[in-house]
Amino acid sequence: PTPCYFTSLLIPHSILPTDHHNSGPILSFPKAQAYFQEYVQYFLKVSLTDISFLDTLPSLLAASIIAAARRAFGLSPQWPDNLELLSGYREEQVGHLTTMLMFHHRLSVNNDEGYNSFSASPTSPTVGRGGGHCQWGKDRQF
Repeated sequence: PTPCYFTSLLIPHSILPTDHHNSGPILSFPKAQAYFQEYVQYFLKVSLTDISFLDTLPSLLAASIIAAARRAFGLSPQWPDNLELLSGYREEQVGHLTTMLMFHHRLSVNNDEGYNSFSASPTSPTVGRGGGHCQWGKDRQF
């Protein structure tokens, strides 16, 4: 199995209506889910382009991608108990890889002049058009 496969298993449980977004409630849960998925897609792409992720267990990388997406999107708690239970990884175990993924996010945010093929923000041109490498089941309800 690939990180894409593992993220597809985790993503339905990765953002919940009870989560907080930037210290406040999530106002539009369907919109938040769509934006969150853009962050997951972004970090999946990053994991394909950086050789330092090459020998990482796919399940660990997927958990780290979800953690990085939650952090970048401003969700709290950053690594909730349900994700620890489902993934089998504690926050400390995904921390190092999450930090590496966030480094790419910060670099992209600071250097993006509109020339990148994808954006580090949820306003990426692929929002709503199904862009990206990993497709979640189109019939799946989130």
